[in-house]
Amino acid sequence: MGEIGKQLGGGQASSPHLGGQPTWSNVLKGSHLPARVEVRMEEMSGIEETSAERLEKIRKAIPDAKAIIPHPRAQNKVLVIVRDEKRRDQITQCGIQGVEGVKLIRRPFLIMASRISLNTEIRNAKCEENEKWLSEVRKRNGMGIERVEWLYSTKELNRRRQNP
Repeated sequence: MGEIGKQLGGGQASSPHLGGQPTWSNVLKGSHLPARVEVRMEEMSGIEETSAERLEKIRKAIPDAKAIIPHPRAQNKVLVIVRDEKRRDQITQCGIQGVEGVKLIRRPFLIMASRISLNTEIRNAKCEENEKWLSEVRKRNGMGIERVEWLYSTKELNRRRQNP
């Protein structure tokens, strides 16, 4: 298989740590990109700041910030490159303190869970049934899931429940 695989371009999936192309799971997680956090900066009374000035202001809150990437459409949003995933997680959990006008933007991680029965008591709105299901899942799996809903609309969900 080795020689045929080379000729056809097949073979084992390479790892980004080995210098190859990232796998699909790495692309989905974003782990092939440098560790980063998203920050919103308030403008200083109409004064336009340079990237270097923004980086210096961010370094007051995140001393080990390596670089910033300005958002292409939102002037006041930037991605801050940090040293590793552990530091990114630390910043995300603790937040940013001590610098006026710099706010951390926290985005939820969306996951899709398969093999959940359509008869499971989950609604497409915030309700008691969803909270009960979430508390059971948290106890069972130890995961910090905050919200749950179906991928289907309520009308489609009812149709699927009646005609399995």
